[in-house]
Order: sequence, then structure tokens, then C-alpha cells
Amino acid sequence: MLKIGITGVIGAGKTNVCRLFANYGAGVVDADNLAHHVLRNPQVVLSLTEAFGAKILDVGTNQIDRQKLALHAFATPEAVSLLEQVTHPEIANQVVLAFAQLQLSGFRLSVFDAPLLFETSADCLVETTVCVVCDAEVIAKRSARPADRRLAMIEQRRKRQFTQAEKQTRADHIIDNSGSEASTSQQVKQLFDRLMTTTHRH
Repeated sequence: MLKIGITGVIGAGKTNVCRLFANYGAGVVDADNLAHHVLRNPQVVLSLTEAFGAKILDVGTNQIDRQKLALHAFATPEAVSLLEQVTHPEIANQVVLAFAQLQLSGFRLSVFDAPLLFETSADCLVETTVCVVCDAEVIAKRSARPADRRLAMIEQRRKRQFTQAEKQTRADHIIDNSGSEASTSQQVKQLFDRLMTTTHRH
């Protein structure tokens, strides 16, 4: 099974591209969903509480509050490093397991929806990479939405991510999501078909 990492700056439309890949028959592994799952792991909860204090916990459930965690864990480079030391090995394990399950289910190609694919060196978990790019004006419109409880996490991620140009330089393939849905869909279908021809080697 061919494993593809898909990334892009916030507002570029990465998740939409992953959805289109799924429509054409690809399996999908979502980094954010896996990270949320990992944060419920009792050992991870314990380690993060020891690192950042009980202030990152939800008072009602005693589980990690992701917004509170983001406020403290992204406060300094040292805190980010500590967060990554605790969570990244387990997230990587979950990605490997998720890909294995998709392969057992019969998928020949699966995509890994990862906002910080290159920034966290998660591209080592895939065999080829796609960067979703978009015009700055379109990104600005998509990003100008009412704030929600994830605003702190989104802003911290924005600060950590590479520029669109750097992501584009590192990626093996580019999908331009600046135009219509039909245009993006056509690009995804063409890339999907091209990559499917290589899956006999995986």
C-alpha cells in the first residue's frame, strides 16, 4: 500500500483534498484525530501533567484539555520540545497502526492528513508527499472565521508551521486549491490515478 503525506498551511484546503482522495478510494489517516486519541492515553496524561501541571486538565473529567495544553505547551521552545518528547513517539506508533489496518482492509493507497508533516519530521512515515497550496487572498478569507475554542491551538500551530513556499519546496507533488472545487478535484483525480499505477511496488 502506498502511503502519502498531505500537508499545507492553515486555510489552504488540505482537509478538503484528503476528502477528495477518499472519494476516489483512498484510505485516510488523520493526524489530529490520532493526537486527540493519544492525549487520552493514561500514561501520556500522567507524563504531560507531570510536565505542565494539573492546570492542563479539565476539572470535570480530569482529562487533558487540548486548549489549555496548547496555551502552556506552546509557550516556549523548551515547552514544545517537552510536549513532542511525550507525544510524538506514541502518535507515530498510532500512524503506523492506522496504516496497517487500512492495508488489511484492502486499500492500495492511503493519505496521511498532517498539518505539520515536515515540521515534525512525520514525512518519514510516508513514501511520498503532497503540499496543498492556495493564493494568499483565498487563505485569508478562509481563515477569517469566528473564533472558537480551538483558536489558541490554531494560532500556535500557525506560528510553528513552515511557510507555504518552504512546504512546497519539500513536497513531491503540488495540488493548487486556489480555484474551483472542480479544478481541485480534477488535480486530485489525476494525481490519484498516477500514484495508483505505482502501488504494485508497495
